[in-house]
Amino acid sequence: MINLAGSLDARVRGDEFETYETVDRCYTHPDDVKIKRKATAAGQELVQANLREQRLIRAAIIGFFILLGVVGYFFGASFEE
Repeated sequence: MINLAGSLDARVRGDEFETYETVDRCYTHPDDVKIKRKATAAGQELVQANLREQRLIRAAIIGFFILLGVVGYFFGASFEE
């Protein structure tokens, strides 16, 4: 891939936006710094949205069981009288 990129006057970029000169040597290209920051920010936004959704679902489940417990308590108390 590195040889092909060299013949095409291109570069090989990894998953974490590192540019490979050889198989063993890589560096961060100046053009990729902005892209990496933008990708990191977008990833953090996705994580935050997912965490908010998870908290909402957990709160709904806990609320349901609390409501179920309260209803069960009053329903059971009505049989004791």
